[in-house]
Formats: sequence, C-alpha cells, structure tokens
Amino acid sequence: MKKTRVLSLLLAVLMLAGGAVLFSSCAKKGEIKLSGKKVEVDFSEYALVYGDSMSENEFTRTYKEKMADFATALSAATGEGFIAQTEDRAKTGKNDKEILIGLTNREESKKAYNSIKGDGFAIQVTENKIVIVGSSNVFTLMAVEYFKTTFLNVVEKPEAKLQINQSAKANQMATTVLADTESSYFSYVFQDGLRTDPKCPDYASVSGDFRDYCVVAAENIVKQMAKLSGLRERAFSTITDTENAEKEVLVGVVDREESVALRATVAEDQYILNVTENRVVLNAWCTDALDVCVDTYIDLLAEAVTADKVIALPVGFTYTGAVNEDWITDFTKPEGEGIELYNTMNATDDSLQYIYMGDGVTADALKAYCNTLKGEGYTVLTESEAEGSVFVTLVNQKKNHTIYASFNAYAHKDEFAAYSSKASKVKTGDIGWYDFEKCFRIVSTPISSVTLPDDKILKKQPYDKIADAAIATMPLHGNAVGLIYVIMLEDGRFIVFDGGNMGESTGDEDVRLYGVMKDLKEKYTGKAVSASNPVHIAAWIVTHPHGDHFYVFNRVLSRYGQNGTLKMDYLFGNYPNEFAAYTHWAHGSGGITEQSIKNWQSLVKGGFKYIKVHTGQKFYFANLEIEVLTTWEDLNPRVTYTSNDTNTVLRFTMTNKDNPNEKNVQIWTGDANRWQSRYLCAMYGSYLDADMVSVAHHGNLGLECEFYDLVSPTAIWWPHNMSAYKMYTTPANISRGWQYEVDQHFVYNIPSVKYIFVSGDAKGTNDKYYTVLELRKTGPAFDEVYDLKTGELIPYDGTVSVKK
Repeated sequence: MKKTRVLSLLLAVLMLAGGAVLFSSCAKKGEIKLSGKKVEVDFSEYALVYGDSMSENEFTRTYKEKMADFATALSAATGEGFIAQTEDRAKTGKNDKEILIGLTNREESKKAYNSIKGDGFAIQVTENKIVIVGSSNVFTLMAVEYFKTTFLNVVEKPEAKLQINQSAKANQMATTVLADTESSYFSYVFQDGLRTDPKCPDYASVSGDFRDYCVVAAENIVKQMAKLSGLRERAFSTITDTENAEKEVLVGVVDREESVALRATVAEDQYILNVTENRVVLNAWCTDALDVCVDTYIDLLAEAVTADKVIALPVGFTYTGAVNEDWITDFTKPEGEGIELYNTMNATDDSLQYIYMGDGVTADALKAYCNTLKGEGYTVLTESEAEGSVFVTLVNQKKNHTIYASFNAYAHKDEFAAYSSKASKVKTGDIGWYDFEKCFRIVSTPISSVTLPDDKILKKQPYDKIADAAIATMPLHGNAVGLIYVIMLEDGRFIVFDGGNMGESTGDEDVRLYGVMKDLKEKYTGKAVSASNPVHIAAWIVTHPHGDHFYVFNRVLSRYGQNGTLKMDYLFGNYPNEFAAYTHWAHGSGGITEQSIKNWQSLVKGGFKYIKVHTGQKFYFANLEIEVLTTWEDLNPRVTYTSNDTNTVLRFTMTNKDNPNEKNVQIWTGDANRWQSRYLCAMYGSYLDADMVSVAHHGNLGLECEFYDLVSPTAIWWPHNMSAYKMYTTPANISRGWQYEVDQHFVYNIPSVKYIFVSGDAKGTNDKYYTVLELRKTGPAFDEVYDLKTGELIPYDGTVSVKK
C-alpha cells in the first residue's frame, strides 16, 4: 500500500516546561487559563475555516492534514459533516457562524491573536465565531489539539449541541530557539557507523546516493533551516552520537537517553517528535515512520518561522502519528527475558516486519511463541527447520491475520570470513555492523492483503508422468542482459524462472519464449498446443524488480494471456518497498508494485494467484520441491546498497517418479549480490550443496566465492552470452575487479564443476536456438539444441555451452 499518514494521534501529548499542562482560572506564565463560564454551541450552523499562512507561503502538508483531521474529529463528535476550507474558498462571511483557525482576515481572529502575550494561543467563543489561533501556526496546532481533547473527546455520542468554555488562553509559553539570522544553536545528530559517503561502497561502477537514511534526513533538515533562517548550510553542524553538543536534534535511533526512552512510548507503526529546551527527538521504529516524522518536522519549521526569521518551537511540544492504518500491530508479540524489539520495517502488502534480538532469542523461544499463538486460535500453514533456524507461517481467519515467524540462528556465521578482493580498488568492509546476530523475524499481515498458498502447492499431489523433467534457457542477443529459464515438469507443466531481456533486441522475445514452451509441450505430449491443450505454467517466479528479469514475462502475458493458449496458476515473489534498502535506490530499480501485479493478472484469462513467499517456505509441483532460501526481508536491519540485493533465492529439488532415488538439486540466484551471499553462507553453510547453480547477476557483481564453494555444483548456468563468459573468465582480466576473481574461482578452482551452460554465443547470432537439459539421472546430461524456425533437432556444436 502507498505510504499514508494516520493523524488521529497528532499532538497527543502536550508537555510544557514545568511538566503537565495546567488548567487554571488565574494562570501563571506558560499555563492555560480556562474560563469558568460555558456556552452551548449548536455546531450544525457552523463552517470550519482556516486562515492564510503567517509565513505568507502556502500551508505545509502537515498543517493542511491537521486541519482535515480536526474536521474529522468535529464530524465524529457532532454528527455534522465538517470540511476544512481555507478562507479564500469559504462561502461564509463575517456575519456567518464560523470556526476560525489561525490568523484569518476576520476581526475576531485578529483580536484574539493580539490578545496573546508572548508565545501561546487563544480560544474564544463570540456571538457567531469560535476562534482558535496561536502566536505562530505551530501554536495554532497546539490550540487545535487542545480544543479537540478538551471539548470533543469527552463526547460519548454525536451531539450537535456541545458545552464549551467561553475562552481558553495560554500566554508566555516557553520556546526553544533553533536558529535566527545571527546563529544556529543546535547540532544534528545521527548514529555512528552510518554511511556518509554517497559513493557505492561495493560497486565502483554503480552511481547514486548511497548514504544511510538518517544521514540524508539530517542534511535535509539543515537545508530547510538554512533556507528559513538565511544562514549558510555550513553554519549548522552534523555530528555522530559519539560526539556531544549542548543542544541537539536527534535523528533516528542514537545513543542518547531521550532517543531510546521516547521511542519506547510509541507503537511499532508510529513516530514521535518531541521538543525540550536542549533536545529535539525525531524517532520511530521503522524508516517509513521516521521519514514521515522528518517531513513533519521540516513542515513545522516552516510554520514556526517568524517574520524576522527566528525559528522557535514550543518547549514540551510532542507530535505523534502512524503511517499505515492497515498494518496490524494489535497482536501477541514475543516476550520474555532477553527478548527485545530492535526495529520494524515496511514489508509491503500492508505487512509490518518486527525484529527481536537478545539472549532470550532461541529456537525454543520461537516455538513457545508459536504455541501461544495456536492457543489464541492461529493455525499453522507452513513450518520447516534448517541448520538450527525455524520458519513458521500461522493464520487466524477470524482476526483476518497471518503471521510469518522465524528464528534466524546464523549457525555458520563464524565459519567463513568476508570476501576480500585482491583486485578491486573498493574496500569491501567486514561482515556487517550487526554481525548476523540471531533474531526473530515476525511479519504481520492482514489476510485480505495477500493470497495464502493452499494445499495444492503446500503438499505433494499425485500426478501422471508424461515426460522426463527438462530445463531450457533462452539465448541472448549480442550484448543484451537478461535472464530466462524454463523448467518442464514431469506432468507437462512449466516453471518459468524470471523472464527478461533488454538492450539489443529483435523485439520477438515473447514469441521465442512462448515457442520454447510450445515446442517442448508438443514434443513430449504429442499434441498440438491449443485452447484445449494450452501451455500450462504452474508458477512463474520473478526474483526482483528489474526489467531484465520481467520484461519478456510482461510481453508473453500481453500477447498470449487472453487467447486461451496460455494458462498460468501462480506468480511467486516478494518485492521490497522504497525504504527497504536506503534513501535512494540504485540504478534502475524498475519497480514491482501491488498495482503492477494486478495489471499482470488482468492480462491472463482467468487470472493467476500471486503468492508472496517467505524464507523457509516449501512448495510442491509434480516432481519439484521449491524451497525459499532467502528474500529481501532477511537483510533487515542491514542497510543494502543495491536493489540487486533484494532477490528471492530458491532451491529446487527434482525427483524422478520412475526412480525415486534420483534427485537433482538446483539453486537459482537471480541477481543476488554480496550481502545476500553472506546471509546465505551464515545461515546455511554446507546445506547449500547442490548439483546445479545459476551464476548470480549474469556473472557481474554477484555472489562471492564462499557461496559457490559451499554449493560445490556439477553444472553452472551462466545467464549471459559467450562473449561475456570469455571476458570474465580470461585470466588476464582478473585484475579488473572482484567479480572477475569470483567468476574465475568457480570456473577454474572448484573441482566439482563439469559443465557451464552459457545463454547465447559470442556473436549473438544463435537467436533461433535454445538449450535443453534432460534430468534423467543424477547430475545433468546435455541433450540437444532446437532450431525453432524449422522445428528440427540439430547436433550440439558447442556454440551455446562450455564443457569444462
């Protein structure tokens, strides 16, 4: 779901310099004076109007959203349909009944505004006006919240006529000055160890801004402060939490008591903005919420600046809110000694991921937590274990809630060291700043926002064998980059892995890919493909949101999806939101969204189901078991630097119905990169051992040597053409970068490797061919190459694969 702001909690707490807000008939400095006289107001006769911004600029989004929130509260309390309107749009006039917010052009607003001494606000009820105004727009927001909590939240049921005190006033409220035209007074603090260098730390050829979110957020605040105050940006200092300043704005989680304590007061989907004399805290459990918090703070600065460019906020000002009303946060969480919430993360599809760490985080503790959920009516949908890690999916239909719960043991994290390139000029760094600490991952999702897998794919089903299983690869044109593999199951259905081709193209990739499946189906069934005998895709897997992995997929659905000759059951994947990795996505994230998936579903007659997969889940199609080894969700809380590190990596285990002892294990990596490589090694160790593996990221900037050592494959699928293969594996090129070292390592140094199958020849002239492996015995056996134009088999001539 698109990021939203939930405003019901805005300004939920008002704390002044002396402690709690006081309500008194003879108020002291900074206190609120509430009149004893009450009047009955019939709100059915009133319109809600707010005035021109005091800064003579357009109102900020935060201010306008607060006005809309107030209109909603008024409507709920009175049963009337209030709409917040600016005074230039209002159809009412000076003689009409109006609720006036801010400094409008009405005399009543001006009179109330002029009655405020120093900083503060005034609320007054006159004959035909209710005036709510502050000494600045920020104080007006305080007044609005005070009005709402004092006069509206006490109402038990909607009633147009309400009793309201005739006036409320706060004078000489304490403020903290952040900057003026002479000087800045606060330093901007973020956590030590975050990336401050915009250059990519692992891929020298990749451009973009690779600083961590809080670093960029602090910079954006400084830019706003400079703009409002007229000072230069260098007048504002940014520091890490290893340093100290007298006055600080704390951005995100930092090593300060205020930062930790205030975050603990809000829910996992919320943010908090708090102002004291010497500290401003901006904090949240997840980056999405922190982003809204920072945007809100920047808006408030614009609303707070005075005509003489003094930027001040009320001492004790607290502003809270949530970012997605569809996230389910009200459920039983893991608890116990040594189990502490570390953060939360937007996991898309209205899902919120929780991470828990601590000494109490164990496999047994996770199982106990799952037993608690089962006692509350949750049932187990999937469960598995691997190398000490535990993965469970639970469902509660009555609560419209599904929970994916996992324990990441990282049982092998101490068995390998980070890859250190000899050739690369880029410093690769260590394993990571949180060092794969064991953790719980809890993903909370409304069932209505996802499609849950059913028994048809969660359990092995009987089937009729019509052919030996086979794998085909589409060749690439020239220097094009893409990835397409087709797996034919023993029952004649297909699994398609990715489906993209970009760059040099003949424009017929969809025809050629469909032709591969049509050719295989007709060969093995002996029947022509038709509406009654369609190409049947059991599952199409798209690993991550890059066009060279779904471009042809989209075109195949567009061309064949409605004519009845293509049937598709499932799309498998798990796609990140904008803040999964860092502030600015790297090159060409492409993007797969909820809407794009719906668009794809509409292209196919009868549609298909999108299954959002999670690590540890297993699915079954005829003679194939699919196991999810990792998704992008597993990298939290690591900050990744490329969307290529957000792949879904799968293990396929193929069996032979005629000989159950035959087994072929394959690992399909997509474009998985360095951090996913290290996750896989730390989690699984030798459990990664397989017969076959695809080369990550087309042989360019992918997984590391340690991963391929652990897989120890017999055969390698190289999703690039022969010219690229030769370039990366020529020994003279090893000094060109760490990817050359990795490629040459598994080509020359891993003794198990016997076959390397390349997608296309050096000249890019073999576009009419594709390669097929028939898995008729343990280990691969190269079978044949087809001429798609003639339908004839031709002898293998070595142009599309390399035998080691």
